[in-house]
Amino acid sequence: MKTLPILIFFFIVSCSFAQFSYGPRLGLNLNPQPQNSVSGTTYLNSFNGGFVGRYQINNWFSVKSELNYNTKRKTYSFEKKQSLLSDLNAILDGVVDTSLLNSFGDFINDTVYSFYKGSDVLRFIELPVMGFINYKNFELGAGFYLGYLHKANSKEELKQESALLDIILPAIDSIQFVGPLLTNILTSSYPGYKSASTTESSLKTPFKNFDYGFITELTYHSSDKLFFSVRYSRGFNNYRINPLRSNDVYNTFTLSLGYSFGSTFNSKPKGIYDLDKIPVENNK
Repeated sequence: MKTLPILIFFFIVSCSFAQFSYGPRLGLNLNPQPQNSVSGTTYLNSFNGGFVGRYQINNWFSVKSELNYNTKRKTYSFEKKQSLLSDLNAILDGVVDTSLLNSFGDFINDTVYSFYKGSDVLRFIELPVMGFINYKNFELGAGFYLGYLHKANSKEELKQESALLDIILPAIDSIQFVGPLLTNILTSSYPGYKSASTTESSLKTPFKNFDYGFITELTYHSSDKLFFSVRYSRGFNNYRINPLRSNDVYNTFTLSLGYSFGSTFNSKPKGIYDLDKIPVENNK
């Protein structure tokens, strides 16, 4: 947790100048998910929010820094194959002579198909830093972000299929005394065979502690205080320690609403003199 004070420190430093504004923002994330042949690209919703510090350098350029709590979601699916006879050899080795099982390997389809489907919900404390070009009521900017993984929740479903298990399990189960015991051993070894098995976890160990990437954003100021923004961010590194696929990164579209205190947003050029504030001398 040493990272959190560091992120807060940089956020405070970015706002510790004269021409700055600050305030809250709340956003809705649209998280694109991996494409599939049935539904194409799908999107999952999540939320983020935090505080914005904006430093106006001149009439057309400003710098922003934020401290956000950001939730990102990712789904995945993959398939594994394993040999039932090889698994039985490992289970029965030293107890039963498994040479007979080995002889059947070339003649029987003993493949067990395991289908995994899951989702990860990761919550980050993020520090984005961006530079913006101002034009009238619009700001167009880009920058980078650094995120620290605060919390993780995962849910995974497993389904398994095996033609050989379909044949031998009813026969084994009919054997008195020993049959039910062997059936329990096999079904516990393949928890997704009879029915889908679901597991949930809050461990952070499968995931990398840091996420970083780039951001682009378009902001519209409806007034001096209220603003709306559209943002796209993309990570640079796979979010899992053991990636399930190449380029397994977070990419997110964000719609957000914010309110500013302090120095107001003004896209008009600032003159040397503010004529409205020059006192008019009375004619004598």
